[in-house]
Amino acid sequence: DYYHSILWMEEANERYHLQKEFTQNKTDILNILSISLYKQGNLKRALIINDKLIELDPLYPNATNNSKLYEQELLDNGVVEEDFRINIPPLNITRFNNASYLYPAYRKAYEELCRGEKEIVC
Repeated sequence: DYYHSILWMEEANERYHLQKEFTQNKTDILNILSISLYKQGNLKRALIINDKLIELDPLYPNATNNSKLYEQELLDNGVVEEDFRINIPPLNITRFNNASYLYPAYRKAYEELCRGEKEIVC
């Protein structure tokens, strides 16, 4: 669910600096955000976030490969290398309401859990 991943990771990224004790690793947040942006077609944004990830941890697994993938896809879409990190289009995120990977009843429960309206009962 890349729609929610983008929203969650952007929120986590903003809250990261407000926390005294970190419950999440900044590089993991950036990695998930970058991949989610890519999957939603936000190639330039994904590349820029991935750049920040590499800046924090140059050896982060797959970060360099992800940059190459994003750059190649930008080239395939007719974007010249000089424009990879400029003229960033507005954020495009799509919510798939009828996603076949999550039945409507499960999606409803999933979203209620995310909003804190339900608790997980084991």
